[in-house]
Amino acid sequence: MCAGFQKEKKMTKKFEQIPVIKGQEIETEIIDLAHGGNSVAKHDTFTLFIPYGVPGDKVKVKITDVKKNFANAEIESIITPSALRIIPPPCPYFGQCGGCHWQNVAYNAQLEFKLKSITSSLKKIAGLTIETPEIKGYENPFSYRDRSQYKLAQGEDTVMMGFYRAGSHDVIDVQKCLIQKEVINHVMAGAREFLAANKNTSLSMYDESRASGALRYLTARVNSTGECLFTVITHEKRRNDSIEKFAKYMKENYSEIKGVVMNVNPLTGNRIFGNREDTLAGEGSIREKIRGVEFELGAETFFQVNTERLNDILDFIDANIPEGDSVVDLYAGVGALSLPLHGKIRELKAVDVFYKSINSFRKAVETGQIANAEIIKATAEAAADEVIQKGKTGTVIVDPPRKGLHKWVIQAIKKKRVENLIYISCDPATFARDLKELGDMYIIKKIEAVDMFPQTYHVETLCALGLK
Repeated sequence: MCAGFQKEKKMTKKFEQIPVIKGQEIETEIIDLAHGGNSVAKHDTFTLFIPYGVPGDKVKVKITDVKKNFANAEIESIITPSALRIIPPPCPYFGQCGGCHWQNVAYNAQLEFKLKSITSSLKKIAGLTIETPEIKGYENPFSYRDRSQYKLAQGEDTVMMGFYRAGSHDVIDVQKCLIQKEVINHVMAGAREFLAANKNTSLSMYDESRASGALRYLTARVNSTGECLFTVITHEKRRNDSIEKFAKYMKENYSEIKGVVMNVNPLTGNRIFGNREDTLAGEGSIREKIRGVEFELGAETFFQVNTERLNDILDFIDANIPEGDSVVDLYAGVGALSLPLHGKIRELKAVDVFYKSINSFRKAVETGQIANAEIIKATAEAAADEVIQKGKTGTVIVDPPRKGLHKWVIQAIKKKRVENLIYISCDPATFARDLKELGDMYIIKKIEAVDMFPQTYHVETLCALGLK
C-alpha cells in the first residue's frame, strides 16, 4: 500500500470522528457555561460552544463552524428552558448588544459558574485542588458601572448611540443600559437629544469604513458622589463651533457634569482615545476619594469601573499586608490598590508606564501629603527586578492585564524570595498558569473572588500567596 493512500485513509478516519458538519441542526442539552460567555453542550462527546444558552436548557441548535476539537453553534429554538433561565432577560437589547453575556442566567447561578471557572482553571492548568472560595456579589446586580463609552454611527434618519454587536463593529442603538449608573444614562439621553436636533450641522458621525466624519465616541465617567466627566472623542482635529455648542449645552443643562472634554483621535483602528485633549467647559477631570486619598480622574485614566467593589479588594489587600511592611505595586495605575493603605505600610514603590496614571498618582501623593510613596515610570517587566531587589521588599502587589504576569516579573519575585505576594487577577486561566510557575516556591494562604462585572462572565480573583 502506498504512503499517500495511507495518509489519505488516516485523514478520512480522523474527519469521520467529528460527528457534526456545518449547517447541521441537532437537539442537545446545555450542560455548562464557559469562560468567555458561551454555553457548553456535548454531541457524541464532541464539544459545542453556543451563545446565550443556559445550563439545563434543551435546545435545537444549528452548527455554524466546525473545528478539530469543537464546533460553534447557535440556538434555533428552546425546546425546554432551564430552571436557571431568566425569561425575559431584563434588558431588551440582550442578545444583540455585546456588553452582557449572562442576563438570561439567574444571578446566583452566575456566581456559582464564576467560582467554578476559578477552581477548574486551577485544577486543570496548575494542578491545584482548592475549596470553593467565597465570592462577594450583589443584592441588585445592575447599575454598577462608573464609566461608559458609547459608539456613534449615522443611521438612516437618526444618530445611533450604543455598543457593538457581539463579534462585530455594528453599532446597536441603546436607549438605556441597565448595568451602568443612572447618572450616565441620564447624561447620555441628553446627548442623544442634542445630536438628533443638530444632525445637519458639522457634527457628522464617524464612518469607520471610510475613516471620515467628526464624532467617534461619547464617554462618561462618574465618581461616588455622582459628579460626571463627559468626553467627546473626535476624528477631526479642529475645534469647531458645533462642538463648542454641544459642550456648552451639556454643561449648562446637566448639573451632574463637572466638565466637558474633547479628545482627538485621528487614527484608524480600535483605539478609543487619542493623545490630544482640550477642556471645552468646566473642569478637565473629576476627583474620587478612596479611604481619604483623593485621585484625579481624567477621561482616559485607568481606574476600576466599579468603586463599590474596589473597597472589597482593598479590604483583602489590607488584611494580607503586615503592619509596617515595605510594598511594591507593580501594575499600579493611579495607585488605587496601594495608596489608600499608605498609613499601614513603611514605604510604597509603585510602577506604571502610562504618563496620565503617573501624574494622577503624584497628584494624590502631593494632595494627601503622603511622604512614604513614590512611582517609577516603567513597565512591570522592565522594572520588576531592580525595584523588588532594592530595600526590604516584604509584599508585592500585582494586578496584571488579562495576559497575566510577564515571565520576568515571576523571575524577579522568586529571585528575591518575596515573603508575601498578593495577586489580583481578571482572568482565571492566566492566573492558574502563573500560579503553576510560582508553585515551587509559594503556597496559597487565602483566596477570594469579587463579582466586579455582574451579567458578564468576568470575575476578579484575589489571592494571597506566601513562601513555602
